[in-house]
Amino acid sequence: MVRLLAPSFPRPPLFVTNRLHTYPCSAPADLRNRGRPTRRHRRAFFEVCAADSSQTAVTAAQEEKREDFDYQSACSGADVVRQFYSGVNNRNLSSVVDLIARDCVYEDLVFPKPFVGREAILEFFDKFMNTISKDLQFAIDDISEEDSSAIGVTWHLEWKGKEFPFSKGCSFYRLDVIDGKRQIIYGRDVVEPFIKPGDAALAAIRGVTWLLERFPPLADRI
Repeated sequence: MVRLLAPSFPRPPLFVTNRLHTYPCSAPADLRNRGRPTRRHRRAFFEVCAADSSQTAVTAAQEEKREDFDYQSACSGADVVRQFYSGVNNRNLSSVVDLIARDCVYEDLVFPKPFVGREAILEFFDKFMNTISKDLQFAIDDISEEDSSAIGVTWHLEWKGKEFPFSKGCSFYRLDVIDGKRQIIYGRDVVEPFIKPGDAALAAIRGVTWLLERFPPLADRI
């Protein structure tokens, strides 16, 4: 005998009962309407239960993955960059690992070559953290908020809350969502120089362009 539910129930029942046993609604009709199940009926019953359980597990896993992706990807690019500077200030290298993409390229224009790959970048910042005093901290002056895939930052260094001389800089970061996480895929730092050439820099640029205009083959050596 099939047990009837009130019309207000939000969805059809998953199980029905007869005189002796309880079966899923998706079980064969002859299994639900008979008294004692045969071996074939029991096998069908377990197959239906296994299918229902498997589908429930897949749905739960998909939902968990979707929620995790939504949470990670919803984090703005500016938030990721702030977390990056916070990790460097706290000398907590493990907190910045997941913020950097595996194939990230990081250019600090103080160095002749860029750092390529997460491992090389983490090695550089590990050296930085072990060399610079914890009292020397990055302070963000301004950061762009409009685009989560391209972030510009202006900053300076502070020593125990006081601005450190010749420490102003600006950085650019490009980010992308990888495996559900918004990560830095490219970065560039430009730091205020200790020696400021002023007009001499313009004279040097003018001299180089003069040479290139008169000797074009020199451009291939740049």
